[in-house]
Amino acid sequence: MKEIKFRAYAQFDKTWHYWDVYGEYPEGIYGGLSEPQQYTGLKDKNGKEIYEGDYLWSKDSHGVNVGTNIVMFQDGCFF
Repeated sequence: MKEIKFRAYAQFDKTWHYWDVYGEYPEGIYGGLSEPQQYTGLKDKNGKEIYEGDYLWSKDSHGVNVGTNIVMFQDGCFF
């Protein structure tokens, strides 16, 4: 079953705040938070969780970087 988790960035102290679907949205943080980003349920090759809004590198078959892509959620799916 997919974990439903979120994160938001605090501009003032430059930290990420994480919570799950049962947790409460972090309020009262000085400077406010960015728009919440949802966890995709996937991890990168280093085991780091991938969230909506993350930038991912694309490589060709020879391992050469060919560009970056941003993770987006639209029409009920991540792409």
